[in-house]
Amino acid sequence: LSSVSARQLLTGKIIGLGAAGLLQITVWFIAGIIFATLASAWIAPLANLTIPADLIILGIIYFILGYLLYGIILAAVGSIGASVRESSQMTSLLVAPAILPVLLIGMFVENPGHVVFTVFTLLPITSPIAAVMKLSIGELPIWELVVSIILLGISILVAMWMASRIFRTTLLMYGKRPSFNEIWRYIREG
Repeated sequence: LSSVSARQLLTGKIIGLGAAGLLQITVWFIAGIIFATLASAWIAPLANLTIPADLIILGIIYFILGYLLYGIILAAVGSIGASVRESSQMTSLLVAPAILPVLLIGMFVENPGHVVFTVFTLLPITSPIAAVMKLSIGELPIWELVVSIILLGISILVAMWMASRIFRTTLLMYGKRPSFNEIWRYIREG
């Protein structure tokens, strides 16, 4: 561990946990396919149940990109906290915006083209959930899809750059939480 940089250590942690999450998603997809096959054979209203391949592929892409963004952000926040409890409290503030599309699902289904959901699709912190919701309804224009993925990719790179600077500095601080001014200085000075 002493011979790797903070960025390499952070990247390794995120990729390792992401691979475990992707394995879990794969198991869920396989279970879903088995369920859909059995349900369509035994339950008449579900006879035409299908999941489009493009929805599965784009769902996996958004899972990977969303996981990377949140993994990086949460790793940086976790390195800032002086204790597990403190880090958990800070992460709950960051996870709350991600579930906004789910909380507004009723309004979303009635009017998927509403400007709020277009913003959710383009905003990197909400786009993994909002874009998949719009894809499942069939209301995601190609330009939104492309811009959403590009913004998510750029956000991942920026978050990784910032998180590695924070992680490197706070890695050696034990029991002391840096102030927001110190964090900003760590990001600038690197």
